[in-house]
Amino acid sequence: MKKIKHYYNIKFMKILEIYAYKNNIKIIFLGIKISVNKNFQHRIFKIKYLLFTQLAKILVKFIQKNKTQKYSHIVSFGKNCEPAKQMNDIHGKVEATLFSWATYEGSDIKTLLKAIKNPDIIFSKDVKFIEQANMYDCIATKIQFHGSKAPYELLDKDGNLDKEKYEKEKNDTFEKIKYLAQKNENIYNLPDKKLYVMTIDYNSCEDIEVLKDLHQYLSTKNPNFDMLIIVEESKLNDELNDFRKNYNNIFIRTVCCFNRKLGLKIIMPLKYYIDWAKIFTEFTSTAKNIKKKKLKCD
Repeated sequence: MKKIKHYYNIKFMKILEIYAYKNNIKIIFLGIKISVNKNFQHRIFKIKYLLFTQLAKILVKFIQKNKTQKYSHIVSFGKNCEPAKQMNDIHGKVEATLFSWATYEGSDIKTLLKAIKNPDIIFSKDVKFIEQANMYDCIATKIQFHGSKAPYELLDKDGNLDKEKYEKEKNDTFEKIKYLAQKNENIYNLPDKKLYVMTIDYNSCEDIEVLKDLHQYLSTKNPNFDMLIIVEESKLNDELNDFRKNYNNIFIRTVCCFNRKLGLKIIMPLKYYIDWAKIFTEFTSTAKNIKKKKLKCD
């Protein structure tokens, strides 16, 4: 039996061949091909996840007290894919912007501010490829960007990284990031009302100084925007509330917790889904021609 990463290949003369990658099995017996999906657990996860997300959306219709606010564009500033994923799940669509499917988890928000002000530095130096997630770690900014394909789609028939597929995916990702950087810049300058969303792990008053700097920078582009800052309930404090009171276009909303293991199949508490549904029922986008994002990690 040959095992390469998550790939299995069993051959018995020319009678039986078995190929398995993660949750998919292909059996060839006397030339007859049979495909099997063994991921019963994943199906159970999907059912539970859909039940929780749909139930949360129904409950929010009865408990939501805040007036719905609509924006021409909603731009996610991370800190990871969680805001974009929640918008996608709740509204069935999400607009792709520069940091929608990126993460600077483990770095502070100074990392984000640096990349927002100087998008040309993204991928300007070495890039580390994270094969198991098909992500591209930008050394210059310490931000990791998702490619478009699922990781297994970059493998050859033996389960090894296909260099030709990888090079094409890397180049496509670089071009996509270049395009989205320009798209973000265009949105910053639009006269229409837009919303900037970010989740933060509030650690100190230094974070507030960075948020002030970010607000000031965006104001120089076009002042017609709101900023939505999402924190865990346990991190909301007087410092953040006092900061918010100084601006009429900053909102702070809380969730019970962040999902710190987005790539894993973890069902969060029902309150988690309700909290996110409340947020993105209150703040919605009117942007047109946005398609539902099919997530490669699902």
